[in-house]
Amino acid sequence: MTNKNTFVTIAIPFYNSELFLADAIQSIINQTYKNWELLLINDGCTDSSPEIAQQYSKTDERIKYISDGKNRGLVYRLNESVQVAKGFYYARMDSDDIIAIDRIETQVMYLEQHPDVDIVGSSAMIIDDKNNIIRSADMSGVSTGFIHPTVCGRTDWFRKNKYNENCLRCEDFELWLRTAGCSKFCNIKQPLLFYREFGIPSLKKNLKTHQKQRYVFRRYKRYGKSFTWYIKSAAATYVKDAVYLFFAAIGKTDYLISKRRRKQLPKELWLTERDLAMSLKHT
Repeated sequence: MTNKNTFVTIAIPFYNSELFLADAIQSIINQTYKNWELLLINDGCTDSSPEIAQQYSKTDERIKYISDGKNRGLVYRLNESVQVAKGFYYARMDSDDIIAIDRIETQVMYLEQHPDVDIVGSSAMIIDDKNNIIRSADMSGVSTGFIHPTVCGRTDWFRKNKYNENCLRCEDFELWLRTAGCSKFCNIKQPLLFYREFGIPSLKKNLKTHQKQRYVFRRYKRYGKSFTWYIKSAAATYVKDAVYLFFAAIGKTDYLISKRRRKQLPKELWLTERDLAMSLKHT
């Protein structure tokens, strides 16, 4: 059974997320697991996101609003959130995603039943900007990486293994690569996140990610990798760039994103529109 007394910190750094932030927060409020704090970290927003965050912080004492008025970037904010976290466990989430109502309970239970595991992630359902469920992403069997906003682990692990601020857009990839040899990672087959992907924003994100991944690949020796690994890995990102740009040029970006080569979950494991509605319900 899950120890209901284990305190969990959930961190959401956000920047200009007014369209989706309220849904992200509401899905945390609706968790079956109640012993948590939510850190809402404003990264110098210029839209109404801070007002949304502050309103929630006024109505629920578990929600903390943090702002220094500066735009320092996601990686800085992730490391900041770890340092101020009060929870024994630390869970990541993006400001435009939605979590299943049992995400935190499921991950805490898994970590307490598997004390040798440092970080646990999960499979996910992919949604668009209208909250339509598009497809699934099966992460079971993947032990070298995660869908980043699904991760949960012991806070002490994140404090010992900080995100690299030179690796914005692939900070998670670099962290898993750097720590894989001395850590144990697992992914739960059950989808616990509604992960948002759509259109041109995802195109820009992916191009920036590939650029930063090449930065990491060039430093292959520090990760115990070979020159051949570097060449193959870097070449793959250039091919992906070409494919993304071609589909953008013909106006088919959404189609390409819908066809990304992710292993699909069996239909019986898919979260449904009803599950999504439960995450977003207002009591």
